[in-house]
Amino acid sequence: SDLLMRIYGIMLPQINFPRSMVDRQLLLLEKAGKDSMAIDLLTSAYDAIQDPEYRVSRTKLLIKQGRYEESLSSVHEMFAENPNDSMALKFQTAALVQMKKIPEALDSLKSFYRRAPKTTFVLHDIALMESDLLKKDSAKVHWNLLKNDPEYGAVANYWLSVYAVEEGDSVTSVKAMEKAYALAPDEYGPALVWRYGLTGRYAKAYPILDSLLNVRARVDSIAKLNLQKNNADFDGIKKIQRIALRQHADFQALYGNILLFNA
Repeated sequence: SDLLMRIYGIMLPQINFPRSMVDRQLLLLEKAGKDSMAIDLLTSAYDAIQDPEYRVSRTKLLIKQGRYEESLSSVHEMFAENPNDSMALKFQTAALVQMKKIPEALDSLKSFYRRAPKTTFVLHDIALMESDLLKKDSAKVHWNLLKNDPEYGAVANYWLSVYAVEEGDSVTSVKAMEKAYALAPDEYGPALVWRYGLTGRYAKAYPILDSLLNVRARVDSIAKLNLQKNNADFDGIKKIQRIALRQHADFQALYGNILLFNA
């Protein structure tokens, strides 16, 4: 494969970077872990034929390699062509966050959202950053705008529940977490159980705990089904099973704590 990579490296500039051969070379470089060479290839290919997909792939690799300033140069080019380029915004946010420039990332998100107010993923990122920066009042405004969103409603209600706990509003805390649980039961079941436990609603907590303890059984059944179909990702199944075992132990501990509350 090293010889093939060298051959492609010589040929591609001479024949103006045909897409199929560039993709083949990129695959070889990826398998060999040669990200820097892939970036050089993508740069040359983009300069030659101006395929925007090459610039996107190059920017992604630059961020992966920690070359954030260079990735931001690509982002600025993308924004110059389209100020509402959502992919450019995602790259910019990722680079700025990795550079610990969170306030600058937040400002860029807000600027983009003012231009494109229907981009809910941007509103989600704004709210999440505000929560991380302890900008509670503005975060609450933005989470409230998302609480009925089909994609981000669960996390929005989770945060609204967290803030309600901080404010001593147990009723709102429980109601918001119930909404989060309804949208994403596996993710927010434990948090809802805690809310029920803290407010003495044990009869509501136990059925959720029982369902959480069935996670391991569900994962085992999925693994067996995959094995029967002979298309199993064995490493993936083992990873899922390990996670399920840890979750099972956590849920058992949670169950024990709720029983103590209700003793």
